[in-house]
Amino acid sequence: MKRTVLLISMFMMIGTTALAFDPTPAARGNRIGILTTTAADDDLVTLRVASLMRGYLARELRREGFDVFDTRATLEEIERGADPDADYFVEFIRGDTADHGYGGVGVGGRHAGVDMELIVSKVAASLRLYDGRTLEVIDDFDVDAEGRAVLPTAIGIGGRHTAFWVGVPFHVLKHRSVAKAAARDAARSIDEALEQEAARD
Repeated sequence: MKRTVLLISMFMMIGTTALAFDPTPAARGNRIGILTTTAADDDLVTLRVASLMRGYLARELRREGFDVFDTRATLEEIERGADPDADYFVEFIRGDTADHGYGGVGVGGRHAGVDMELIVSKVAASLRLYDGRTLEVIDDFDVDAEGRAVLPTAIGIGGRHTAFWVGVPFHVLKHRSVAKAAARDAARSIDEALEQEAARD
């Protein structure tokens, strides 16, 4: 009787061990760290685009199902030993903005006037996606978006003999909505690149 109980117990232990074994490799996580941007020669445009887009990119990646965080470290700092826990890293390599005016009209009153113009605003960025464990480059890609709006470009105040005109940078507000669209494009590109990477694994 004791021998029978012992045999049954051994078979149960073997079965439990076999069930616990999973032959498939551990799945890669979905944690993405957005690296702090560095720019050659302190390229202020690239730094501004990265600052403008990084929050929107994080939001769009979360909508795609990723766990996203700001590393508060550059790639060089991570290579030297900084160790944020991420499966992948994203870095802004280059950025650009442009505004082009087309046509225009002046609207004036007795003591004030406004110049209106059709402004086409564009935001573009180059990004790089890294493997979080090896820091090898997975993909490089470019994204861009543009938007059009009729915006005031100058405001004037004065009278019959004297007037003062001051330019107003309302196009900067337009950059934000365009940056959101570029961030959506970037999030889709990252998602597609990681799907292809998972298929290769």
